[in-house]
Amino acid sequence: MEIRALTPELADDFFDFFDHRAFSDNPYWKSCYCIFFHRPEKLPEEAEIRTRRRDQARMLIREGRLRGYLAYDDSGHVIGWCNANHKTAYQRLGEPKSGDEHVLSIVCFVVDPRHRRQGIARSLLTKAIEEAARDGFRVIEAYPSSRAKSESGHYHGPLALYESFGFEKVPGRKLIVRKNLDIPR
Repeated sequence: MEIRALTPELADDFFDFFDHRAFSDNPYWKSCYCIFFHRPEKLPEEAEIRTRRRDQARMLIREGRLRGYLAYDDSGHVIGWCNANHKTAYQRLGEPKSGDEHVLSIVCFVVDPRHRRQGIARSLLTKAIEEAARDGFRVIEAYPSSRAKSESGHYHGPLALYESFGFEKVPGRKLIVRKNLDIPR
C-alpha cells in the first residue's frame, strides 16, 4: 500500500474512488465527496446535490483547499481516504480562534468496504501525523463519534484509533481529541 497526499494531479483517482468504491455499502453518502466541512450551508434540491458537490470538490482540489491522503493498493486503485487540513479551512468547525492556524484537523476517513479492518485508516493517520510534523503544525485535532453504532458512523475515525496514537480527550461537551506535536516554535 502507498499513501499519497491529494494533489490536483490525483483528482481523477479521488473521484474514481468516491464514484465507485468509497460508499458501495452506503449509497446515501455516495455524493458527499468529503466537502461537508468546507461548506457552511446545506445544499438544496436533492437531485442537484451529487453534481454540485462533485463540482465543488473538483474546484477545492484544483485550488489546493481540499487536502488529505489517498491510500492506494498494489494495483494502483485508491482504497482509502483521510480528509486532513488546516482547521481554519473547515467552515463547519466554527469561527477560527487564535492558534487554530497551527492545528491540523482530521474530519473524515473513508475506506473501501472490501479493505476495512486491514490497517488502512491506521496507515492514513500515520502519514497525516508525519506530514503534520514536517509541515510545522503544532497540534492535530479530530472529532470521533461517541455514539457511532455502525462502521459508517465512525467516519471521523474511531476513538480507539486516536488513543492508540496518543491523542487525548479535550474536556467539553463535544468529543474532541488532540495530539500535541513536538515542534520547535
